[in-house]
Amino acid sequence: HEIAQRDPPSWLVEELLPETDLAMIFGPPSSGKSLAALDLAFAVSHGFTWFNRKTKAGPVVWIAAEAAGAMRNRTRAYAQARGVKLENANFEIIEQTLSLMSQDDVSALTDVLVADPPVLVIVDTLAAASGGANENSGEDMNVVLTNCRLLHKATGALILLIHHSGKDAARGARGWSGLHAAVRAEVTVTYNADGDSPIRVLTVTKQNEGIAGTKLPFKLNVVPLEWDNDVSSCVIEHLDEAVLDSKDSGQLGGNQRIVFKIAYGLAGGGGAAVLQDVYDEALIGMVKPAEGKRDLRKQHIKQALESLVERGYLSISDDQIKIGSTYDEDVPLSEV
Repeated sequence: HEIAQRDPPSWLVEELLPETDLAMIFGPPSSGKSLAALDLAFAVSHGFTWFNRKTKAGPVVWIAAEAAGAMRNRTRAYAQARGVKLENANFEIIEQTLSLMSQDDVSALTDVLVADPPVLVIVDTLAAASGGANENSGEDMNVVLTNCRLLHKATGALILLIHHSGKDAARGARGWSGLHAAVRAEVTVTYNADGDSPIRVLTVTKQNEGIAGTKLPFKLNVVPLEWDNDVSSCVIEHLDEAVLDSKDSGQLGGNQRIVFKIAYGLAGGGGAAVLQDVYDEALIGMVKPAEGKRDLRKQHIKQALESLVERGYLSISDDQIKIGSTYDEDVPLSEV
């Protein structure tokens, strides 16, 4: 009875990250884990949805213990790609070297954080912020995790640790095996480093407050910075979840189906449709969000078009759309 009467969990990101003490995102080098976390940081600091899920808006602090020099270009790339102003983001980056093994450093950090308590603190990375702690030592890592919990207790913030996967990624995060048990939520980043697919996947591999197993596909887009075209960085692009199983199932995802049927109808028998006309019709065909909700329909149309081109259902050239060779004319549109 006591369990049944508990209040439902509060979410920082709906059904993904609870308002709790510790969570972790980990993956192999160059998987995009820090870029995904940065995308999350901006979503929370602005109150944007993240992978179509509500966020709790509030201040975000990023502890740049690793690759601090890259943060300038990464944040500028995000602002440029998303059309937001960095000065409007409730987002602070701490570049000073600190150690979560040091009580003095943790006390000083706590004093900074409580002045304007964040809802999210991101540690990039756990190893770099641990001051030489032995990752394989439960004794050392318990000190680090205890100090992270003290930060949570002082601020109420979720402490999100960015970490590396081990040599065998299937066995989880690198180092001490107790790390998985210590966090309340865990997200794994995977991608095929040897393949040609641009798709990377965030998978919820642990969720104490909900259901694990959620998969969120994304890809990395290169952004040449406007102030210097010789300099670029990357941002993540959220993809339709249907791309994960659509190649195996042969079925299109919901947004893909809407866009394909419109393109097919406008293209006629072997003709071509105007790209803008497809956009306009698809915008009407998708459900308009409720008042006050962020309208992501254009983003979903763009994602659907890219997926349809990748799968060979459509081809796009000079703003003209033609039906691709993947579509079997003998299959009714209702079964695509």
